[in-house]
Amino acid sequence: AHRIDGIKAWRSSPVVQLYLAMNMQGISEGKALDSIIVERQTQNLPCLTLSEYEAVGDINRKLSLS
Repeated sequence: AHRIDGIKAWRSSPVVQLYLAMNMQGISEGKALDSIIVERQTQNLPCLTLSEYEAVGDINRKLSLS
């Protein structure tokens, strides 16, 4: 039960929500992630760095496999 609660909390966290928003922006605008990062940084919007983005993706994959 604690594991499930932890996964739910992770998925609803601001970091994961930002990860998902950046994904959706890339898909909807047809842009590569590096372009999305530069664009968001230029506009002073919340943004993950490439390494942060990759780390969140890795954690999400590990959680979905276990």
